[in-house]
Amino acid sequence: MTSRSHDHELLTSVQAGRAIAALLVIFSHASLHIFALDKYWGYDPARHFFDFSHAGVEFFFVLSGFIILYIHQKDLGKPSRFFSYAMKRFLRIYPVYWIVMVAVMCVYFLVPSYGYPYHREIGTILSSILLVHINGNEKSELAVAWTLYHEILFYCFFALAIFNKRLGIVMMAAWMGASAATLMAKPDSYSIEFLFSPLELLFGMGMIACLVTKNIRIPSPRVLVLVGIAIFTAIAMEEDYIWWLSEIPRNLIYGFASALILIGIVQMEYQGHLKVPAPLLLMGNASYVTYLIHLTLLSFLAKMFIYMGAREALPALLSYFLISALAVCIGIAAHLWGERPLLRFLRTWFSNRAGRGVLLPQPDRIAA
Repeated sequence: MTSRSHDHELLTSVQAGRAIAALLVIFSHASLHIFALDKYWGYDPARHFFDFSHAGVEFFFVLSGFIILYIHQKDLGKPSRFFSYAMKRFLRIYPVYWIVMVAVMCVYFLVPSYGYPYHREIGTILSSILLVHINGNEKSELAVAWTLYHEILFYCFFALAIFNKRLGIVMMAAWMGASAATLMAKPDSYSIEFLFSPLELLFGMGMIACLVTKNIRIPSPRVLVLVGIAIFTAIAMEEDYIWWLSEIPRNLIYGFASALILIGIVQMEYQGHLKVPAPLLLMGNASYVTYLIHLTLLSFLAKMFIYMGAREALPALLSYFLISALAVCIGIAAHLWGERPLLRFLRTWFSNRAGRGVLLPQPDRIAA
């Protein structure tokens, strides 16, 4: 099967996957970081069923590897395409992230009790602005931003392949190999542990899924989706109730299952067998800004529910789903009236100054 000329328009199935992954992360954080804390409800009304749902992050990592290769495969070995690549990645990650980060930082400086001393240290601030660990540890202004540090690292390795395809592939393979090696021996320093985290293998799984999707026609993609879901569900139940596996092998199996699901749903869309409902597509489009703000939203909404007496008046499980749903709705609103207009403005501004031949992404087009 050959690549389609209108690739950017095809992947509504991927946006649906983003929406579901974002929901999983919200449920996970609502359970572990909100309801289970004594200052809120003091227990998890979902009875730890969503302990596995951090795996939405593993799906996002696989998805990122898939999309970056999907969109930029034709840029490999073409240094003239680097500026366009860099600007697309910059616009996708930094502007909205900086806005959220600055808002959180203002709270830390105005109300010091809401943060830790390291939130006001110049090293942490600089590291957070750049999304590069320059202070030798995992400290960041925005807790959920830990995934973005890995994302930027992956973008840098992929950029090498744009400058020189052969060198980039060799360096990417060496990076993945070193990351796999850390499965056997954990590095002593955080910097090395971060640089060669086994989680980087998830980007590789996504790129392999992309190559399979573009070059092999799967005769029964529904079966592949069902197999992926079955593996994902089995590992989720193992994590919730059995706990045989250690964290990293479990996360990699989540990633493998996610890659199977991704190949299947994209092939189903290729073959005209999948139509994504508009609400799910909208949730997928809003998934990035929702991810950035959801933890703060969950905390704020929980405080409001308690202030209004909902902790006593409503069943805890109902409050759990209401708060999660409100976080999703506010994330969608932030996308529609904040993120999307901002990206549209920035795209126009940069395009007018970048010259001919530099095409920047539309706000709602698929991007990792």
